[in-house]
Amino acid sequence: MNLQQASRLLFKKSQHFLTTAFIAGMVVYAASVLSLFAHDPLSDLEVILVIAGAQILQVYAKYRAFHWFGLADTVRRMHQMEDGLGVKPASLKLFEAEAAVGICDAPSDPGYWFTKLPVGPRRLVEMIEESAFYTADLSERSGNILRVFALCGIALCVVSLVIATRLGVVGTAGEITSHIVVASLAFFLAGDLLIMSSQYFDLRNAARSTLQDARNLLSKGDVSREETTSFAMEYNSAVAQAPPVSSFIYNRNRTRLEKLFSSFKKAG
Repeated sequence: MNLQQASRLLFKKSQHFLTTAFIAGMVVYAASVLSLFAHDPLSDLEVILVIAGAQILQVYAKYRAFHWFGLADTVRRMHQMEDGLGVKPASLKLFEAEAAVGICDAPSDPGYWFTKLPVGPRRLVEMIEESAFYTADLSERSGNILRVFALCGIALCVVSLVIATRLGVVGTAGEITSHIVVASLAFFLAGDLLIMSSQYFDLRNAARSTLQDARNLLSKGDVSREETTSFAMEYNSAVAQAPPVSSFIYNRNRTRLEKLFSSFKKAG
């Protein structure tokens, strides 16, 4: 079974649901802002129903996204250990992966990793070094994008509330209070984006630390199997704590990162 192919397919499933959750969140946000300009109880009811439906979809999509992400990350780690250390994955895990994505028998890409070392501890360390190099850059970009979305969302919600009040769309104290409550949903969405942004920045920091640890291990000369396994587990644990990086961001930056990593390795 081509574990590399299976991992990509599972990550793709995860990202589809994550995209759905993001779109549902945007619907919640838009409906919350529009509720500030609702003129009658019927409009308020329609907005509330839209928000409720979108939130249910968002929760479900997030659950499915992280379900598929967990499976994808398991397969990724199996591929990492097989390609790096030559550890064959358990038959049960292969069956579970195949049941999830079907038969993956495409030829493996021998040029996927920069390292050309034979299977062994040093090869695995170099693979993780390359992965950490990419992850540090991509997670920082992902975190910055979500932070901008969140801050713009908060700013737009505040401006809309002020405009609605100044224009007299909401007049009584009760109306203003009710609209503030509904608009607060937008703040919760923005807060969710800020949390995800923080997770990406935490991953960036962990990846940078892993990159330095990899350089230290490689400078030692001989690296034991135990050291390498522990090193891989620490890195994989950090990766599992953050949302997956968007394939769109990865594809847009892949060529640039390949050139940067090549220069990084040549510089020693």
